Amino acid sequence: MSQLTEIIENHETLDQLTAIFKHHGISTEFIAQAVLEQFEGLGDEEQEKEEKDRVEVLVGDLKQFLLRF
Repeated sequence: MSQLTEIIENHETLDQLTAIFKHHGISTEFIAQAVLEQFEGLGDEEQEKEEKDRVEVLVGDLKQFLLRF
Protein backbone atom coordinates (compact mmCIF):
# COMPACT_ATOMS: atom_id res chain seq x y z
CA MET A 1 0.00 0.00 0.00
CA SER A 2 1.37 3.41 -0.90
CA GLN A 3 1.95 6.10 1.69
CA LEU A 4 -0.65 8.32 0.01
CA THR A 5 -3.25 5.56 0.21
CA GLU A 6 -2.46 5.05 3.90
CA ILE A 7 -2.80 8.79 4.57
CA ILE A 8 -6.17 8.96 2.82
CA GLU A 9 -7.50 5.85 4.57
CA ASN A 10 -6.33 7.18 7.94
CA HIS A 11 -8.16 10.47 7.38
CA GLU A 12 -11.32 8.63 6.35
CA THR A 13 -11.10 6.43 9.45
CA LEU A 14 -10.61 9.48 11.68
CA ASP A 15 -13.65 11.12 10.06
CA GLN A 16 -15.70 8.00 10.85
CA LEU A 17 -14.47 8.01 14.46
CA THR A 18 -15.37 11.69 14.76
CA ALA A 19 -18.87 10.92 13.51
CA ILE A 20 -19.29 8.32 16.27
CA PHE A 21 -18.12 10.80 18.92
CA LYS A 22 -20.49 13.47 17.60
CA HIS A 23 -23.39 11.02 17.51
CA HIS A 24 -22.88 10.17 21.17
CA GLY A 25 -22.39 13.81 22.19
CA ILE A 26 -18.81 13.38 23.40
CA SER A 27 -17.25 16.80 23.79
CA THR A 28 -14.10 17.97 22.09
CA GLU A 29 -12.71 18.90 25.48
CA PHE A 30 -13.13 15.33 26.74
CA ILE A 31 -11.45 13.84 23.67
CA ALA A 32 -8.56 16.31 23.77
CA GLN A 33 -8.00 15.65 27.48
CA ALA A 34 -8.05 11.88 26.97
CA VAL A 35 -5.58 12.09 24.09
CA LEU A 36 -3.36 14.44 26.09
CA GLU A 37 -3.26 12.05 29.04
CA GLN A 38 -2.43 9.15 26.73
CA PHE A 39 0.46 10.98 25.07
CA GLU A 40 1.82 12.31 28.36
CA GLY A 41 2.03 8.71 29.54
CA LEU A 42 4.18 7.83 26.55
CA GLY A 43 7.03 9.89 27.95
CA ASP A 44 7.84 7.09 30.36
CA GLU A 45 8.62 4.61 27.60
CA GLU A 46 11.83 4.63 25.59
CA GLN A 47 11.33 6.56 22.37
CA GLU A 48 13.50 7.73 19.54
CA LYS A 49 14.41 11.41 19.83
CA GLU A 50 12.44 12.40 16.72
CA GLU A 51 9.30 10.64 17.94
CA LYS A 52 9.71 12.09 21.43
CA ASP A 53 10.02 15.59 19.96
CA ARG A 54 6.83 15.10 17.92
CA VAL A 55 4.95 13.88 21.00
CA GLU A 56 6.17 16.87 23.03
CA VAL A 57 4.95 19.26 20.33
CA LEU A 58 1.58 17.49 20.18
CA VAL A 59 1.23 17.58 23.98
CA GLY A 60 2.00 21.31 23.94
CA ASP A 61 -0.57 21.91 21.20
CA LEU A 62 -3.22 19.91 23.07
CA LYS A 63 -2.56 21.82 26.30
CA GLN A 64 -2.90 25.10 24.42
CA PHE A 65 -6.09 23.83 22.77
CA LEU A 66 -7.60 22.84 26.13
CA LEU A 67 -7.01 26.32 27.53
CA ARG A 68 -9.81 27.48 25.22
CA PHE A 69 -12.40 25.59 27.28
